[in-house]
Amino acid sequence: MANTRTITIFQPDYRLRLLMLLWAGITFFWMSLEDTSAVSVALLGSSGAGLALLGWLGQHYGGHIVPERLGILIAVISGVAVGCGAVVLTTALMFFKTAWHNHLFPDYPIAMMAAMLARLPVWGMAGALIGFAIGMWSSRLQS
Repeated sequence: MANTRTITIFQPDYRLRLLMLLWAGITFFWMSLEDTSAVSVALLGSSGAGLALLGWLGQHYGGHIVPERLGILIAVISGVAVGCGAVVLTTALMFFKTAWHNHLFPDYPIAMMAAMLARLPVWGMAGALIGFAIGMWSSRLQS
């Protein structure tokens, strides 16, 4: 018997744009603070990468109905993209905040930024696992 289950790809609406605007506002507010925590910048980078991927995926493929296996594969690849994008965006946010404040002792030293980039494969794999879980969950939700 053939697999006839399908998954509908996320179709964005105005709420995604509002979330993106909220993210930008929070990011600009965070840039002005004297915060050196890696947690806050990692949360901003991860959420920004996730929102960017949702926007891109929804704009190009939103509303398409795909077979279940392809939908799960798309979710896994999207998870890898979000995981790797989160590392890159987090490092970029660290760099721009350090450049903006221009202290004698930087908010985020170069070694901390390099350590974040060194975690790219781990974050990519974590994103793949989260993407797989979301793909499996959405396939069961839609069946």
